[in-house]
Amino acid sequence: DLKNTDPLSYLGMGTYLARLEEGSVIFMDVLGQVQQAYEMPFREGEISSSGGSLFIKSRLSSNLIMFQPQGESIVIETDATVENIQASEERFLLLQKTTDSLGELKAYNKAQSQPLLTLSFFESGYPLDMAFHEDGKGFDLVLLNLNHAQSGMLVYRYNEWGEKTAEMTLPGSEVLPAIDLLNDDCTVFYNNQTVLLADIVQGQILFEESFEKIEDLALTTNHLALLVDEGDQLGLYILRKAEGSFSFERLDSFSKLDGDLLLVNSCESIFLAQNNIIRAYDFDSGSFLAESELSEKVVNLIAQDNNTLIVLTDKNGYLFALD
Repeated sequence: DLKNTDPLSYLGMGTYLARLEEGSVIFMDVLGQVQQAYEMPFREGEISSSGGSLFIKSRLSSNLIMFQPQGESIVIETDATVENIQASEERFLLLQKTTDSLGELKAYNKAQSQPLLTLSFFESGYPLDMAFHEDGKGFDLVLLNLNHAQSGMLVYRYNEWGEKTAEMTLPGSEVLPAIDLLNDDCTVFYNNQTVLLADIVQGQILFEESFEKIEDLALTTNHLALLVDEGDQLGLYILRKAEGSFSFERLDSFSKLDGDLLLVNSCESIFLAQNNIIRAYDFDSGSFLAESELSEKVVNLIAQDNNTLIVLTDKNGYLFALD
């Protein structure tokens, strides 16, 4: 029973659920039992989760607070608006808008409120998004190239000390503002139409494909799935690699007349919900795993781990486990 709480206010935090309630952050287990509650230092904020931590940006100042289950809260007093947050198990990155540069990127240890390092960007490009390497310390950064003689996107690779170890200019003029990593040898760039894979160290484009419209994307180490608009249907695609080349394989299709689709993933599974139907697929093979039907419409999906899914309707929460 959700007890009159908004089902969209819940976020997944590893083995926990988190939500905001009247100036407090509440962590619960999968059965809805409250494990911890923190008071927020400000009343209004924007909530997001990344790397097993919860971040809340104040709407009235540039301050930020980080919460971790079974850990202490950390308040970060910033001097500029935070535009993007990415976290790993040990660190987090803040991308900030500043008045004296095109942007600043600050790296923090999760136990500290002062940055380990600060990178400022002036003429090279406008920083947009970043993604951690597999070690959780180094990272890739994508920037909008402001050189009119060479439009497109720039990519910088940094080690854990903030030293640039590689850079690459993506071909063409298409803006690909989002970045993630399949692994350290394959960086993913995308917008709502195009997916591009590149090896930053080698400076090579590995694969590129465009669609009419990408509705959603699911990504984890070595796996990528897309939900694609195909007119009166939505198609589910999975990235394949065979003999050194990539391609997208169509796994399934869904009629738009049956309602909106929700897509989430764990490390090993893809979960889809449409109206009151829930489906699960194996991320590695693409095979269909299971289907379940509820008596209520699904409003929110939260993948807890490889075999567990929390399903929220307007009134109730359900826990599903794959055998």
